[in-house]
Amino acid sequence: MQSQHNRDASISAGFSACARKITVSAGAGGSITPGTITLGCGANQTFAITPNDSCRVITDVTIDGVSKGALSSYNFPNISTDHTISATFTLKRYQITSSAGTNGSITPSGTFDCGTSQDYLISPNPCYLISSVTIDDVPQEVKGSYTFSSIANNHTIHADFFKPATFTLTLNILLNSV
Repeated sequence: MQSQHNRDASISAGFSACARKITVSAGAGGSITPGTITLGCGANQTFAITPNDSCRVITDVTIDGVSKGALSSYNFPNISTDHTISATFTLKRYQITSSAGTNGSITPSGTFDCGTSQDYLISPNPCYLISSVTIDDVPQEVKGSYTFSSIANNHTIHADFFKPATFTLTLNILLNSV
């Protein structure tokens, strides 16, 4: 007699999909898209690096701890290991150069953050008056102050001064004696 054995047999196999993570880190003032992501091995992934506004610039992009400079995008081709991408951003700064002719002054002068406002004081020396004010070589109303609002470019401010004419009056008074 032949014996029959019915046995249930099962075979199990474990497979692990190849998945790699790209960790994203953007500093203040900007973003990297897409954010942190997990992809299959062999995939390609491009990241866009973007400042939040027109007053910020990309300072540096670091890939796996190595500086790559101020890139606006980066592509990871044929991904086979985990990676990191990070970016730093800085605020733009603009130079405002003030200059004054003789017999007066303009203050301040210097570098200022993008988007800010800066007041300037135009001061003639004693006995002098302001004769002209120019902003970026364009004549302006003559007054003792000027405000640069929402600074987004380099600028110049210049003033000239003059001494008003003086006159001497001589009075002759005739007195008649009676």
